[in-house]
Amino acid sequence: IRYWIKKGHTDVVTIIVEERVGEVELEDIEDPWNSWVFEINARGRIEGEQSKSELDLNLSVSAKRVTEKNKFAIRASFNEEKSTFNYEDNDIIATQTSRNINISDVISIGGNWSAGAFGRVGSSIYRNQDFYWEFKPALEFNFFDYSKSAQKQLVLSYRNGIVSNDYIEMTVFGELKEDRWEHELNLGGTVKERWGNIYGEASFEQFLHDTTLNAFKFYLGTSVRLFKGFNFNLSGDYSIIGNQINLPAGDVSLEELLLQQQQIASGFDYTLRVGISYSFGSIYNTIVNPRFNF
Repeated sequence: IRYWIKKGHTDVVTIIVEERVGEVELEDIEDPWNSWVFEINARGRIEGEQSKSELDLNLSVSAKRVTEKNKFAIRASFNEEKSTFNYEDNDIIATQTSRNINISDVISIGGNWSAGAFGRVGSSIYRNQDFYWEFKPALEFNFFDYSKSAQKQLVLSYRNGIVSNDYIEMTVFGELKEDRWEHELNLGGTVKERWGNIYGEASFEQFLHDTTLNAFKFYLGTSVRLFKGFNFNLSGDYSIIGNQINLPAGDVSLEELLLQQQQIASGFDYTLRVGISYSFGSIYNTIVNPRFNF
C-alpha cells in the first residue's frame, strides 16, 4: 500500500476491513506465572599481582509482581570479598561477607502520586553490623503523568522511617544497639529506549536525632539488552559521607586496615559495577508501572 501511496495511485486502491468476532482478550489468557517476573544476577571481579590476589563475588535473586495499582518486589543478595596476601611464603587470607533482603510495596494513588513502604534486613562484618533492619514509608511525585512515562520520567520522593542496628563492637558514639529515625529526599530520572535504559539519581539522607549526620549520594547506571532476557549492566555511584554512626570505637590496627576487616571514617566513597542479568517469568503482563523506579 505504501508504494501505491508514493506513486499517487490511491484512487485505484480499496481497503476492506472485515469485522472480527470473538477475539481473545488479554484477561482471557491463562498466565502460569500470575504476572510474576524473576531475575538472577551474578557479578564478579578478579584482581591480583605476585604478592596478593582479590576475588569479589556478588549473587542476587529477586521476584517482582507489577499491576497497574500495585507493585511488590523482594530481593535477596549475597556478597563476598576475599583477599589473599603472601608474606614470607605465608598466605594471609581476609574475607568480608554481607547479606541482605529488601522488600518493597508501592500503591498507585493518582496519575502523578504514589505511596510505598520499604524494608530491609541484613548483616555486614565490614560495617560493624551484626544485624540491622529498617522500615521507611514513602511518598513520590512524578513530574510526568505515569500513564505517559513509559519512555521517560522525572520523580521526587521522600522517605521517613526507623533504622535499627545491633553492632559487633561498640561504636564511636558508645552504642552497642540503637534505633534512629532517618529521612531521605531523592530526585531521579529515567530514559527508556528499545536498546535498554539509562537512569540517574541524586539523594540526601539525614538522621533526625542529630541533623549534622547526613550524606549526599549520586548514582548513574545503564542496562543494555543483549538478547531475549539477557542484559549487560553498568553503573556507578559517588557519596559524600557524614553519617557513619556504625563506626567502631578505638583505633584501627594496620593489619585491620590493610585486610579491610573494619570500616574507617571516610569523607567519600565510590563504586563502579559491571555485570549481566537474566530475567524470566510472565510474558503476558503488559502493565507499565515505573513508580519508585523498581
